[in-house]
Parts: sequence; structure tokens; C-alpha cells
Amino acid sequence: MKAIEKLNKIQNERNTFLCVGLDPDLDKIPQNYSRDIQGVFAFCSDVIDYTKNHTAAYKINFAFFEVFGKEGFGVIEKLRQSIPDNIFTIADAKRSDIGNSAKFYAKTIFEYFDFDAITINPLMGRDSIEPFLNYSNKFAYSLGLTSNPGADDFFKQTMWIQKPLYQLIIEKLADWYSVENIGFVVGATQSDYFEIIRKVVPLHNLLIPGVGAQGGDLSKLKKIGLYPSLVNVSRDILYPGISNDYQLEVIKKTSYYKHLLAIEETPLK
Repeated sequence: MKAIEKLNKIQNERNTFLCVGLDPDLDKIPQNYSRDIQGVFAFCSDVIDYTKNHTAAYKINFAFFEVFGKEGFGVIEKLRQSIPDNIFTIADAKRSDIGNSAKFYAKTIFEYFDFDAITINPLMGRDSIEPFLNYSNKFAYSLGLTSNPGADDFFKQTMWIQKPLYQLIIEKLADWYSVENIGFVVGATQSDYFEIIRKVVPLHNLLIPGVGAQGGDLSKLKKIGLYPSLVNVSRDILYPGISNDYQLEVIKKTSYYKHLLAIEETPLK
């Protein structure tokens, strides 16, 4: 089964666009977890256990694990293995490099860790991302228009062809690769540009971060049309507030987003 088919299947079964992001911050995790890599593993394992019946996907942000060195990579491996096989998995690593190096990055993510998808950075050009797209049974989310303020510095700048860089990137990649292998990261905080992007790639899957703690305008995105996409929620689920029952609060938040992000349009194919 191709990765996109796996994603469509679980989304239809669970009727949701929800993706839970695993971004374990030692300054924010509940006090009962130790402030070390063992605490990170225990925390993420519990989050997966509490949310695995409600979400369509998990996105593991490598930055929060790489900081622990080799032990961090070991935890990524164990967490990936603990996620149920029917749930879509994304390595949020934003990889790209010259072709020979990119080949080994792709091999690590798709063969060693066995993720279904990866986030990639296309700014070095086609040869820097081609190795990831050569895995026809896997999926890649290219940075399109990110949610951070710095997106204004480059992505929104108008090019010599009288269109912003993000639009050029999306158009090029959509022309080069199939909807079965390429999607785009579009921040929920960029709702003013979302309609333009949907017109350029109406059938491509979008990975949409920036909902919840970052304040993305989800209602506006829903009016334009989320289908097809995954909407990532990290902090608002991982750190739902002070409570005597962390498990209950995480489940309540996840259930809330699962229903808020229900698929109301034509089922994914």
C-alpha cells in the first residue's frame, strides 16, 4: 500500500484531518516526568497511548530528540515502532542536500526508521529532494509557506516572474511530481494566502501546522476547504493546562480536535 493510500484509509475510518505532533519540551512536560531522555520517552509514549484511537497521523519533530544525541535517535526509533501500523507517520526533519547526501537521508528516514512521510526543504533545487521522491510508495511534504514570521523574508517576496517564491515552489513541484508523492507544508497562520494555494494545488495534500498555540485561523481555512490535508496540533494537545488528571485532559483535547477537524467533504480516495 502506498503511503498516501494509507493516509486516506485512516482518515476515512476516523473521519478526521487531525495529526498529533510530538514536540516534547522539557520545560513544559508535566512534573511527574523526569527531565531527561527517559522522561521524554515516557512522556511521548503516554501521549501516543492516550491519542492513538483519535488521530489519523503523528508527526515526530526531530529537533526535540536530536538535542539528546544518539539517545534521542534511539527514542525516535522506539516511538516509531510503538505507533500502530495503521496510523500515518511523518518525520518532521526538513531534509535536503546535494543528491548523493540526500540519498542517504532518504534511506535513513524511509528504510531505517520506516516513516511514511518526511518534510523536505526544496530551496537547494530539484536534485536535493529527488532522492526522497524516488521512493514511490512514500510521501514528502515540501515547505510551501511556513507558519513562522520569517516566512516574510523569502517565501512571500515577489520574484522576477511577478509571483512570490512560495507560489513558484508549489507550482514547480506540483508539475514535477505526482499528487501521490508530494504535498506541501502551509502554515495555518497564513490563512490570507491559503485560497491562492488551494487554487494552485486543489488536489495535493497539505500539512498544516500552526493551529492551537500558534493561533492559526482554522475557521477561515475550513471555509476555503481543508480537503485533502492533515492539520497538525502539537502544543495544545501535549500541554493542555494544569490538571490533576493529565491523561483525561489530553484525551479531551484530542477528541475536541478530532471532531473539529472532521472530514465534511467528499471522502478521500
